[in-house]
Amino acid sequence: MTQPSGRKPPPRIVARFVAISWRDLALTFLPILIVSAAAIYLAVRLIQPAPPSTLTISAGPQGSSFWTAAQKYKEILARNRITLNVLPSEGSLQNLKRLSDPNSNVDVGFVQDGVAPGAASNGLMSLGSVSYVPLAIFYHGPTVARLSEFKGQRLAVGAEGSGTRELALALL
Repeated sequence: MTQPSGRKPPPRIVARFVAISWRDLALTFLPILIVSAAAIYLAVRLIQPAPPSTLTISAGPQGSSFWTAAQKYKEILARNRITLNVLPSEGSLQNLKRLSDPNSNVDVGFVQDGVAPGAASNGLMSLGSVSYVPLAIFYHGPTVARLSEFKGQRLAVGAEGSGTRELALALL
């Protein structure tokens, strides 16, 4: 069957499928399917969903600014169906110890800047600053130019274990 112009008609689609080797087709696509299925299986098994439905935060003493901030985060996360367990602590030092201890089951915590020595914060990462806390010194007496002039005097520098105490002792 030739056309009047002398050209042959295009081959039929059915004829093309007959020429395909099913064995070659299987050898080509079967490895691709196996690798794809294995990759999907590994991704489903190994990748953990984020975020978790329950978090534990190490805050400060009840009534402190850290405790209040943790309670606000608890309300915010509850809107997204995430439970936040708030653990009271003595302050930044205990929070840092809990965060450094893998057996404490604490996910996040508030730590005052300047408290953590370089080696103690190994493996920890700061997510950012929550707030700035000024350090105020109240003193009644003659004018003092340097903190070192308080050497040998009794000072109230914060509760044991608090970040304020550690920062004040480092400055003094």
